[in-house]
Amino acid sequence: MSAVYREARRGKIDIKDLNGFINALAAIGRLIESSDLEKRLDELERRSTYGEI
Repeated sequence: MSAVYREARRGKIDIKDLNGFINALAAIGRLIESSDLEKRLDELERRSTYGEI
């Protein structure tokens, strides 16, 4: 996100487009975060099922 912001400050990205880019990057970040959480939850559930916790 910071790279996109810097490019906008330098005039390489139109400020009007900046909001869209930031929103898209934030959405990607949320997808990655929820994917990581889902993997961790799956592992905890697997361990709980097999008595490893």
